[in-house]
Amino acid sequence: MLHITSLDDGLELFKALGSEIRISIIKQLLSNRGMNMNELATAVRYQIPVVEIVMNNSVLGMVRQWQTLFYGKRYSNTVLNDGVDFVKLAQAMGAEAFRITKCEEVEEVLKKAIALNKPVLIDCVIDSDDKVFPMVAPGAAIEDAFSEEDMK
Repeated sequence: MLHITSLDDGLELFKALGSEIRISIIKQLLSNRGMNMNELATAVRYQIPVVEIVMNNSVLGMVRQWQTLFYGKRYSNTVLNDGVDFVKLAQAMGAEAFRITKCEEVEEVLKKAIALNKPVLIDCVIDSDDKVFPMVAPGAAIEDAFSEEDMK
């Protein structure tokens, strides 16, 4: 799916799509200040042209990642089989919405979303075991953050 691992990767993606104006979107997503539905409602109310991307893995991603990498895959309370349809929810608020389920759909959907020049939500369905790096092990200091390459 959409694997943006650094600010540079995200900026290059949006530049490739001709969207230098919306680079702030990727900066927001990568700075761990991701939007939620309240911000989408505000964007709709004021017609702010922002694209919200939900990286939807149907689990509590970082908790599951820790359980996978450090706790022998002993999963507890991380699967969210709650059936929330983010596309329908966004549409109910008045935003446009798309769902991505394959890598091949990413570029086309992002181009459409940006071209609309209005609030858009993209529900990007990813595997429940996709990992987020860099990360910090339980109890470790931020200086000890590691990447996927470090694990090999």
